Amino acid sequence: MPFAPFVGVNHHDQSILLGCGFLSFEDTDAFVWLFKSWLCCMSYRPPVGIVTDQCRAMKIAVEVVFPNARHRWCLWHIMKKIPRKLQGYHQYKEMKRGMKTVVYESTSVDDFLSSWANLINMFDLSTNNWLSTLFEERHLEKLELQRDKFGEREKRGESHMTKDMSSKHEKKVMTWLINLNLLIKGIIYS
Repeated sequence: MPFAPFVGVNHHDQSILLGCGFLSFEDTDAFVWLFKSWLCCMSYRPPVGIVTDQCRAMKIAVEVVFPNARHRWCLWHIMKKIPRKLQGYHQYKEMKRGMKTVVYESTSVDDFLSSWANLINMFDLSTNNWLSTLFEERHLEKLELQRDKFGEREKRGESHMTKDMSSKHEKKVMTWLINLNLLIKGIIYS
Protein backbone atom coordinates (compact mmCIF):
# COMPACT_ATOMS: atom_id res chain seq x y z
CA MET A 1 0.00 0.00 0.00
CA PRO A 2 1.77 3.19 -1.17
CA PHE A 3 2.25 5.90 1.44
CA ALA A 4 1.76 9.42 0.05
CA PRO A 5 3.12 12.20 2.27
CA PHE A 6 2.46 15.90 1.65
CA VAL A 7 5.54 17.70 2.90
CA GLY A 8 5.95 21.45 2.94
CA VAL A 9 8.68 23.86 3.92
CA ASN A 10 8.05 26.42 6.64
CA HIS A 11 9.52 29.91 6.95
CA HIS A 12 12.65 28.43 8.60
CA ASP A 13 13.29 26.15 5.58
CA GLN A 14 12.32 23.16 7.74
CA SER A 15 10.31 20.27 6.34
CA ILE A 16 6.86 19.87 7.84
CA LEU A 17 4.23 17.20 7.29
CA LEU A 18 1.07 18.78 5.87
CA GLY A 19 -0.82 15.52 5.51
CA CYS A 20 -0.57 12.01 4.19
CA GLY A 21 -2.61 9.24 2.71
CA PHE A 22 -2.52 5.62 1.67
CA LEU A 23 -3.43 4.51 -1.82
CA SER A 24 -4.63 1.13 -3.02
CA PHE A 25 -3.64 1.97 -6.59
CA GLU A 26 -1.16 4.35 -8.19
CA ASP A 27 -3.30 5.46 -11.11
CA THR A 28 -4.58 8.88 -12.15
CA ASP A 29 -7.99 8.43 -10.52
CA ALA A 30 -6.41 7.52 -7.17
CA PHE A 31 -4.08 10.52 -7.29
CA VAL A 32 -6.93 12.86 -8.28
CA TRP A 33 -8.95 11.59 -5.32
CA LEU A 34 -5.95 11.98 -2.98
CA PHE A 35 -5.14 15.50 -4.19
CA LYS A 36 -8.78 16.63 -3.97
CA SER A 37 -9.09 15.17 -0.46
CA TRP A 38 -5.90 16.91 0.64
CA LEU A 39 -7.04 20.17 -0.97
CA CYS A 40 -10.29 19.99 1.02
CA CYS A 41 -8.28 19.54 4.24
CA MET A 42 -6.20 22.59 3.30
CA SER A 43 -9.34 24.79 3.06
CA TYR A 44 -9.16 24.62 -0.74
CA ARG A 45 -5.89 26.58 -0.83
CA PRO A 46 -3.83 24.87 -3.54
CA PRO A 47 -0.06 24.81 -3.35
CA VAL A 48 1.95 27.33 -5.33
CA GLY A 49 4.33 24.58 -6.33
CA ILE A 50 4.52 20.82 -6.12
CA VAL A 51 7.47 18.44 -6.47
CA THR A 52 6.78 14.80 -7.31
CA ASP A 53 8.61 11.80 -8.69
CA GLN A 54 8.29 11.09 -12.41
CA CYS A 55 5.01 9.18 -12.19
CA ARG A 56 2.88 9.95 -15.27
CA ALA A 57 -0.38 9.25 -13.43
CA MET A 58 0.61 11.75 -10.75
CA LYS A 59 1.61 14.32 -13.40
CA ILE A 60 -1.86 14.12 -14.95
CA ALA A 61 -3.54 14.35 -11.53
CA VAL A 62 -1.50 17.46 -10.69
CA GLU A 63 -2.65 19.07 -13.95
CA VAL A 64 -6.29 18.24 -13.11
CA VAL A 65 -6.38 19.24 -9.43
CA PHE A 66 -3.64 21.89 -9.23
CA PRO A 67 -3.67 23.48 -12.70
CA ASN A 68 -1.97 26.69 -11.53
CA ALA A 69 0.73 25.05 -9.39
CA ARG A 70 4.30 25.00 -10.68
CA HIS A 71 4.94 21.28 -11.04
CA ARG A 72 8.49 20.01 -10.82
CA TRP A 73 9.95 16.55 -10.77
CA CYS A 74 12.15 15.73 -7.80
CA LEU A 75 15.80 16.19 -8.65
CA TRP A 76 16.80 13.70 -5.95
CA HIS A 77 14.72 10.95 -7.62
CA ILE A 78 16.15 11.79 -11.04
CA MET A 79 19.75 11.77 -9.84
CA LYS A 80 19.13 8.50 -8.00
CA LYS A 81 18.25 6.88 -11.36
CA ILE A 82 21.65 7.63 -12.93
CA PRO A 83 23.23 4.27 -12.02
CA ARG A 84 20.29 2.28 -13.40
CA LYS A 85 20.04 4.34 -16.58
CA LEU A 86 23.72 4.85 -17.45
CA GLN A 87 25.67 2.05 -15.74
CA GLY A 88 25.91 -0.02 -18.92
CA TYR A 89 28.10 2.58 -20.62
CA HIS A 90 31.88 2.08 -20.73
CA GLN A 91 32.54 5.60 -19.36
CA TYR A 92 29.79 5.42 -16.73
CA LYS A 93 31.77 7.01 -13.88
CA GLU A 94 32.83 9.96 -16.02
CA MET A 95 29.25 10.38 -17.30
CA LYS A 96 27.85 10.34 -13.77
CA ARG A 97 30.41 12.89 -12.61
CA GLY A 98 29.70 15.03 -15.67
CA MET A 99 25.94 14.94 -15.14
CA LYS A 100 26.30 15.92 -11.49
CA THR A 101 28.54 18.80 -12.53
CA VAL A 102 26.04 20.00 -15.14
CA VAL A 103 23.10 19.79 -12.75
CA TYR A 104 24.67 21.07 -9.55
CA GLU A 105 27.23 23.56 -10.81
CA SER A 106 25.45 25.37 -13.65
CA THR A 107 25.03 29.01 -12.69
CA SER A 108 22.42 30.00 -15.29
CA VAL A 109 20.04 28.50 -17.82
CA ASP A 110 22.47 29.28 -20.65
CA ASP A 111 25.31 27.66 -18.69
CA PHE A 112 23.14 24.58 -18.12
CA LEU A 113 22.13 24.31 -21.79
CA SER A 114 25.73 24.67 -22.96
CA SER A 115 27.06 22.19 -20.38
CA TRP A 116 24.28 19.69 -21.17
CA ALA A 117 25.06 19.85 -24.90
CA ASN A 118 28.78 19.32 -24.16
CA LEU A 119 27.98 16.32 -21.95
CA ILE A 120 25.77 14.72 -24.60
CA ASN A 121 28.36 15.29 -27.34
CA MET A 122 31.37 14.26 -25.24
CA PHE A 123 29.90 10.85 -24.43
CA ASP A 124 27.85 10.42 -27.65
CA LEU A 125 24.58 10.18 -25.71
CA SER A 126 22.25 11.68 -28.32
CA THR A 127 20.46 8.32 -28.72
CA ASN A 128 19.93 7.75 -24.99
CA ASN A 129 16.13 7.85 -24.58
CA TRP A 130 16.20 8.62 -20.83
CA LEU A 131 18.48 11.64 -21.22
CA SER A 132 16.56 12.83 -24.28
CA THR A 133 13.29 12.67 -22.35
CA LEU A 134 14.84 14.48 -19.38
CA PHE A 135 16.01 17.26 -21.66
CA GLU A 136 12.71 17.52 -23.55
CA GLU A 137 10.79 17.71 -20.27
CA ARG A 138 13.35 19.81 -18.38
CA HIS A 139 10.64 22.34 -17.54
CA LEU A 140 9.29 19.64 -15.20
CA GLU A 141 12.66 18.79 -13.73
CA LYS A 142 13.91 22.34 -13.83
CA LEU A 143 17.29 20.63 -13.68
CA GLU A 144 19.13 23.82 -14.41
CA LEU A 145 17.67 25.87 -11.55
CA GLN A 146 15.69 23.57 -9.25
CA ARG A 147 17.85 24.49 -6.30
CA ASP A 148 15.69 27.57 -5.77
CA LYS A 149 12.11 27.52 -4.51
CA PHE A 150 10.07 27.56 -7.72
CA GLY A 151 11.96 30.58 -9.05
CA GLU A 152 11.28 32.83 -6.05
CA ARG A 153 14.91 33.23 -5.01
CA GLU A 154 15.85 33.84 -8.63
CA LYS A 155 13.22 36.61 -8.92
CA ARG A 156 14.52 38.28 -5.76
CA GLY A 157 18.11 38.11 -7.00
CA GLU A 158 19.21 35.82 -4.18
CA SER A 159 21.82 33.15 -4.70
CA HIS A 160 20.88 29.51 -5.19
CA MET A 161 21.52 26.84 -2.58
CA THR A 162 24.85 25.11 -2.94
CA LYS A 163 25.09 21.47 -3.89
CA ASP A 164 25.89 20.53 -0.29
CA MET A 165 22.93 22.43 1.18
CA SER A 166 20.55 21.00 -1.40
CA SER A 167 21.81 17.44 -0.94
CA LYS A 168 21.79 17.74 2.85
CA HIS A 169 18.20 19.03 2.84
CA GLU A 170 17.07 16.34 0.40
CA LYS A 171 18.73 13.60 2.48
CA LYS A 172 17.13 15.00 5.64
CA VAL A 173 13.69 15.02 4.02
CA MET A 174 14.09 11.51 2.63
CA THR A 175 15.32 10.16 6.00
CA TRP A 176 12.43 11.88 7.73
CA LEU A 177 9.90 10.43 5.26
CA ILE A 178 11.35 6.93 5.55
CA ASN A 179 11.22 7.12 9.35
CA LEU A 180 7.66 8.45 9.24
CA ASN A 181 6.66 5.68 6.83
CA LEU A 182 8.22 3.03 9.12
CA LEU A 183 6.53 4.53 12.17
CA ILE A 184 3.13 4.51 10.47
CA LYS A 185 3.60 0.97 9.18
CA GLY A 186 4.60 -0.09 12.70
CA ILE A 187 1.45 1.47 14.15
CA ILE A 188 -0.80 -0.09 11.49
CA TYR A 189 0.70 -3.58 11.59
CA SER A 190 1.21 -3.88 15.36
